[in-house]
Amino acid sequence: MDPAPKRQRVDPADAAGISDDAQAIRVLEFAKARAKELQEFAHAMMSSSRNRLATQLLPRHLRRRAASHNVYRLPARLRALAKQQALKSGLTKPSRRQRRKTRFLVDDHQRRARKNMWLASHIWHAKRMHMENLWGYRIAARSAERGRRAAYR
Repeated sequence: MDPAPKRQRVDPADAAGISDDAQAIRVLEFAKARAKELQEFAHAMMSSSRNRLATQLLPRHLRRRAASHNVYRLPARLRALAKQQALKSGLTKPSRRQRRKTRFLVDDHQRRARKNMWLASHIWHAKRMHMENLWGYRIAARSAERGRRAAYR
């Protein structure tokens, strides 16, 4: 029996279009050999821009930190996209008007007053004095030197 003929070993450099002297690259042959890789690279470059936030679509000199919190700081063409992304992320907070409604204020008061009872005048005192926890209540301890005349009344 005659052994099977040996296959000739193909040098990867020859298949890729690199010449023997390694001084020059045959561009067309090299591009043909790498056509699939180049196509995938071009596709990746085009599709990567789709996964961006609305604030990242602006040029760098127009980006503002405030725009990440308030979609109305963005140009009109990007507002719809920013609103959609904000809803998807779940990081939106109620508007100031909504937060000032009675139900929200009562819930907020109950949440804050869980540990220590608040007096009816707590918010007035908290604006003007240093508060401390005493006897299970949140009580004004000393003046913060703001509005002295109002504190003496």
